[in-house]
Amino acid sequence: MNRIRICIGLGLLLASGFVVRSEPVPEPSVFHLGEGQSSPSATVEDVAWLEGRRVGAGFGGEIEEMWSSPSGGGMAGLVRLEHNGVVTLYETCVILEVEGTLELRLKHLGPDLGIWDDGNDSLTFRLVKVEPNAVHFEGLSYVRSADGSVATHLQVKRRDSSHRIDVMVLKPVPLVEGGSR
Repeated sequence: MNRIRICIGLGLLLASGFVVRSEPVPEPSVFHLGEGQSSPSATVEDVAWLEGRRVGAGFGGEIEEMWSSPSGGGMAGLVRLEHNGVVTLYETCVILEVEGTLELRLKHLGPDLGIWDDGNDSLTFRLVKVEPNAVHFEGLSYVRSADGSVATHLQVKRRDSSHRIDVMVLKPVPLVEGGSR
């Protein structure tokens, strides 16, 4: 159900004229739990390397992503998508410790903070595995490079029910005072 919601949200982006940059990526770049398989044990400290601010291109615009430091069993994230200098989407995210493992939960919001996703539930991605420089949730992976860049690998369902994997590489930038970039 959650995968359907994210596909609908991404479909809305595509239908409204946004172009998603798609690159060939080595397989497998996203992972899924097998039937009856449980998520591995993990804490937010295992993904503390996500902390910080990064920017780059994606979904036909400019993306800014910020992750807080781990605290109280969670990390908070915010994504802002702009087209031609105008905000078109916000995404609020949390990585939470749940029953000894991690879940990534997110909500898509319009520029007026109207909820894009169906219902009140967040989209939930279950943890598949954690590596020293990567975290893999079902259909969504974050992979850190030596320069601090993070490549987001996202499995997207096409209208014909096939799938593609989109990759967005976001480069680290410092947090600055006063809201300027």
